[in-house]
Amino acid sequence: ARLAEADAGGGGSKAILEGGASYEGGWLTGQKHGEGILVLPDGARYEGQFKHDKKSGKGVYNYPSGSTYLGQWCCDLQDGQGEERWADGSVFTGDFQAGEKHGRGKFVWSTLCRYEGEFDHNDMHGEGVYTWNDGRGYTGQWTRNTMCPKGSMWWSDGRAYEGEFLDGRKHGEGVLRWPDGRSYSGQWSE
Repeated sequence: ARLAEADAGGGGSKAILEGGASYEGGWLTGQKHGEGILVLPDGARYEGQFKHDKKSGKGVYNYPSGSTYLGQWCCDLQDGQGEERWADGSVFTGDFQAGEKHGRGKFVWSTLCRYEGEFDHNDMHGEGVYTWNDGRGYTGQWTRNTMCPKGSMWWSDGRAYEGEFLDGRKHGEGVLRWPDGRSYSGQWSE
């Protein structure tokens, strides 16, 4: 229940909501609807579109930690295209579904390591490319944030491996090539 009366006829007004949140914006039949600003007691702030009392449409959510999300919402969850930024400088841009990174996206960490590819329920999962800040890289298949089962890895010194991986390590059939032309083809177990 609202502690301050809001315009239930579709206009806009301010209200202090139960639990201490405040809302200023459009209303429809007693529910947040249209453009509005919601400020929660912990300092979180959402500015954007509402539909039937829920964040739906385009909006910006500022977390008390300094992180932000700008993008699409559905039923109070991040859903559709969006960009999430953390206070440490890390950035994710891509697809969200039901509040999780899901689909295609690009994640650049504050350490300048980066991943571009498929996500499944917040995990790097499917096809993707990961590059480390020391010049190493991997392109291939991912299983729940782990390089697995097949892909190619390269190092800044010119070495390159193509083959099978298990738990993020060379494992199974693969070929390692050195910059001087040498190579080893066979079974790996790291």
